[in-house]
Amino acid sequence: MHLFLGAGLGGDFMSEFAAKPDDDGTQVVRVDIHSLQAFGDFVRRELHENIAPMATRVGQTLQNGAVIGRRLPSADLESMNTKHAECANLMGDQLQSYMTSLSILADAAHTIAARYSSSDLVSGATTNDIDTAFVTATGQDVPAPPTTPHGSAL
Repeated sequence: MHLFLGAGLGGDFMSEFAAKPDDDGTQVVRVDIHSLQAFGDFVRRELHENIAPMATRVGQTLQNGAVIGRRLPSADLESMNTKHAECANLMGDQLQSYMTSLSILADAAHTIAARYSSSDLVSGATTNDIDTAFVTATGQDVPAPPTTPHGSAL
């Protein structure tokens, strides 16, 4: 199988993605090093310049909690405010997970680009090498591919 990864500056970060069976059954990964590095740089820059500052403001807003009826002695309002706080905490957790995921993605792109910066390494790369780069970036095993309700791989 051939896997082509690349990043274009026009927002087309996966400029070419194709899986084709190889004649001898081996798996080959071809990585556009410069585009992949540019993609990692772009993700890192977006995270630090745009997403993180906005996430800070959103987080502060969420921490303020609900302001509806705080002075009214109502069990319904108290219940609603409690639920609002729970949801706000979950939203904050999701936002943090999103930022962590973007950081991991940028780290993995840089790791892959660094590993395959020479033509000798590029010609011998496999999907296992890509998995190793993600493990290096995340410190966790690569998750199993998703399956259908019948248990077959997607």
